[in-house]
Amino acid sequence: MNNLFTIIFKDNSNYFGGTLEIPKWKEIPDKNIRSIFYSLPTNDVLCLAGFKNIYHYVEVTMDLNGKKGGKTKIEYTYLIIERDNQFIQYKINQIDFGIEINILNKDSNYIKGLNPIGWKKGDR
Repeated sequence: MNNLFTIIFKDNSNYFGGTLEIPKWKEIPDKNIRSIFYSLPTNDVLCLAGFKNIYHYVEVTMDLNGKKGGKTKIEYTYLIIERDNQFIQYKINQIDFGIEINILNKDSNYIKGLNPIGWKKGDR
């Protein structure tokens, strides 16, 4: 099984995330993150470092009708980093493999609406 992400902490210890279905984000130890290596659906890896905070979540839809009625499907994963008083959102499409990057400010309703327990500390 491949890990969804690998974290290297400031103290050089590592943490290996789970899968898309069970990312194990909430279980990340409360330590400063130096960098994260995040597996993309193309089998490439996105490396992020030098951020103040980082957030992750998965967007899932549920088919209501047809052969897959009642089953969930992961459509997007999101990584959001806080750096230099702005927030950079990486929206990763798990179906067609595209990545959309958005710059948000701290006063946006989107950022304010995120559950605070999802934020993890960076090393900046």
